[in-house]
Amino acid sequence: MKKFELCFLCACAFALFAGSASGQGSQVVYVSGTGGLIASVNTATGATQTLVSNPAAAYEGLVVGPDNANVAPSYLLYACDPTHNTIIRFDPNNAPAQGGPAAETVYSGGAIGAPQCGRFTNTGDLIVTSNVPGSGVWEFQGVANIALEAGSFPAPVQNPPRGAFSAMQVSQGLTQKNIGDLLIVDAANKEIIRSQYSTIPPFSALPTVFIAPSNLLPGPIGIAKNSDGGIFISNQSKKANGIVQYSAHGTNGSPCIGFNNKTLPFFMQMSADDTLYVATSLSNSGLVYSVNTANCSATAIPNTSLPPLVGIALPPTTVTQSATFSGTHTFNFGFAAYQFTSTSCTLSVTANEFSQAQINSWLALPLTNPTELPNGAMPSVDLGRDGFETTFDLAPTNCAPDSAGDGLNAELISVQLDNSLSFSNPRMLACDPTVSPSSCTVTESFGDYPLGGLLPQDPTIILRGGSSRHFVVNGNLSEVEPGTFCGFGSPLTNTPPPGIAGTFGAGQNLSVKFELAQNANSPQNCSGNTLITDAVALLSVAQILDANGNPVFNPVAINSSGSSTPTPPTFKLDNNKQYELSLSLQGYAPGIYSLTVTFLTNNTVQQTVEFQVTK
Repeated sequence: MKKFELCFLCACAFALFAGSASGQGSQVVYVSGTGGLIASVNTATGATQTLVSNPAAAYEGLVVGPDNANVAPSYLLYACDPTHNTIIRFDPNNAPAQGGPAAETVYSGGAIGAPQCGRFTNTGDLIVTSNVPGSGVWEFQGVANIALEAGSFPAPVQNPPRGAFSAMQVSQGLTQKNIGDLLIVDAANKEIIRSQYSTIPPFSALPTVFIAPSNLLPGPIGIAKNSDGGIFISNQSKKANGIVQYSAHGTNGSPCIGFNNKTLPFFMQMSADDTLYVATSLSNSGLVYSVNTANCSATAIPNTSLPPLVGIALPPTTVTQSATFSGTHTFNFGFAAYQFTSTSCTLSVTANEFSQAQINSWLALPLTNPTELPNGAMPSVDLGRDGFETTFDLAPTNCAPDSAGDGLNAELISVQLDNSLSFSNPRMLACDPTVSPSSCTVTESFGDYPLGGLLPQDPTIILRGGSSRHFVVNGNLSEVEPGTFCGFGSPLTNTPPPGIAGTFGAGQNLSVKFELAQNANSPQNCSGNTLITDAVALLSVAQILDANGNPVFNPVAINSSGSSTPTPPTFKLDNNKQYELSLSLQGYAPGIYSLTVTFLTNNTVQQTVEFQVTK
């Protein structure tokens, strides 16, 4: 095998995890290559197994999606053929080339030209791009909920409608920035487009340029996001073949990996522990590289039998963190964080990806507290893992009693949730059939992305030495009148991220205030409209960049100054019918913070700005 050449141009600024982590990477990756090949590759040995062999096809983009119609298998593999305008899917554990049923056609011909897979949403929708200039993004609603070989598929919907992508040329890679927010590679214009999508018309805001053309993007192709939002982009160019990295805001761009001029990197996928996998094409062969995104070091998975590669996808992956500690310890899984308190404890936390069907089988168990019965028990956590729901398995051992004698105290202090009006009352369930096969327990409720802050109604999870499995569902919520957010009041400005809405000194008090109105014409023009005064609004804050501009993710507990009723982080209504909370910045480290207002009463969508703290 020819020795590969890499130039290590920089050290990544992205920290992987605190404490020790195990279960790194994925045991297998799926790849597509020339000659209509789709194969699985063992990442430890390089052993290859052919899944589909169709010389008449030209499969490129791949994506694994949850099989919400069956508990097992838990996922299916989707492949796009932009040359022949087709999309197929099959069970990779019972593949056509291994004696399984023929691949099922999801789409053939029709409105989409040159479809390129793709991502899955938390509602089971398949999102694909198109290589036809101006065609943009298309959505197959509810595909993951249709059983394999069950019948017809819904027609794709252009989302946003045609015309929104008139400036976009050849679109390639696709990833989720967060819920309802896509990042798309515009290969021809050499830029990254940010587009919000919606499953309910009217569709969301028009796409905008997220990362502008620069010498770091001579030929962008693939894109992937790590658990803290860091963005990685592959490039093919006579100037440079390699991978560059950006912060979650599309800033601080820098080289990560450089390949030689004979190695072309194509599409990429990120595992749960932030191992990046890259499909590459050499002159007559292909290799898969795994990249440690903590230090931008790359390793080729040994293989001598693969053709030039284009697409890559991963099955559901997990990541475990373990630590022995006394006092307070925080486990940060990117857009989720647990905080534990114990006088002495050894603890493991595993983040798993499950299909909705698997979680639904647990939700069929009765609740121990039926007054908190979730409305439909819809799982609503999605960490950008292609529609899989993330659960957390807790396994404490040797935990000494705390001061109350209850054992280990555990609180989920942040989590990324479905950002939609349909999800506004998060409830956390402890529901593990291997531990408690007869019932599930509602353990706590909390805020929304982008997270941070302990909420006043959050009880502490009491773990008495046993294991438990946690995930989030949507709870009961009465209907309330829809409202319009009328913008933040001074001293914050209404500057959308990644712009800075204000700069304040550490230790200052920051007055966060706003109004809600009925039937307002625009978010910034609520004058003359009836104000809403019965909403329940919560504040959350997380540090996202340190003083040097390096990406971090530190949820911050909300402390107020002066009189605040009800207890922070809940806003109070002042005499002018505006919601107000005086946020104390005491102890805030210099850097950039994300501030979000979440409405538990479902009046309107959450609102986010970013502010800077200086010494």
